[in-house]
Amino acid sequence: MICTSRHCNDDLTVVVLESREGCLLLASCYMAHDKPAPPDELRRLVDMVCSSNKHIIIGTDANAHHSVWGSPDINDRGESALDFILNHKLRLANRGEVSTYVGPTSSNVLDLTIATECTNVEEWRVLDRPSFSDHNYIQFTIPFNRLPAAQPFRNPRKTNWAKFSSLVSKSLGPPGNINSVSPEVVQEDDPIIQKVFMENLLLGPG
Repeated sequence: MICTSRHCNDDLTVVVLESREGCLLLASCYMAHDKPAPPDELRRLVDMVCSSNKHIIIGTDANAHHSVWGSPDINDRGESALDFILNHKLRLANRGEVSTYVGPTSSNVLDLTIATECTNVEEWRVLDRPSFSDHNYIQFTIPFNRLPAAQPFRNPRKTNWAKFSSLVSKSLGPPGNINSVSPEVVQEDDPIIQKVFMENLLLGPG
């Protein structure tokens, strides 16, 4: 288990689990009630995970209400958190309506377990045993041996532009004097340029 400090702050901790079966990020995030839900740091982390085809499970005290995860009401934070989950194609692992927060005057479902689409979170439940906190214990199983291997992805920022220009010239021939470009020429040359472009994108690990 490796702590990735560049994504961590007072409210967000991220560790990386690595094995021969794959790589999984685990994040713990506190969403303060006076800050956006989710906070910018978590948004940046999830953007990185999605763009690089990695896998993550996030446990968070969201301080957000929504009927989707069992709250009796819906507030603006709940709407914002749900939009974030849906827009990033994440999965909500919460099951049932057992309160995760039990205070002196109220109880609610405030703690969310969120995962990337292909990451299995099984047997999620709220434990009925003392936690010595106003938040209950949450338990779930991660079948790490069934974690999908991250797929390589092509990073346009790492394109070998010198090689790309050379291969385009070889594939299309010398440009000559260009006064105008007809749609027919563009349609004819576009597949060639796209093929050369994809061949020169450097593959990065997922």
